Amino acid sequence: TRILTLNRTPRLEDQIRACRQGNQQAMRWVFDQFAPKMLGVCRRYLQRIDLAEEAMSGGFTRAF
Repeated sequence: TRILTLNRTPRLEDQIRACRQGNQQAMRWVFDQFAPKMLGVCRRYLQRIDLAEEAMSGGFTRAF
């Protein structure tokens, strides 16, 4: 018997590979997965939420 998984969770390696190829859906997936933790790190260094969000956004922009 063969099991078919319809809602397969994308592997991080696959998503990074797709990001490198310019796939915007993969970039969105990576952002959604890591933005909350990255914002938390930024908030530790920057007290104002607007500056923390700007730093996080800049980090993702540089990564992509």
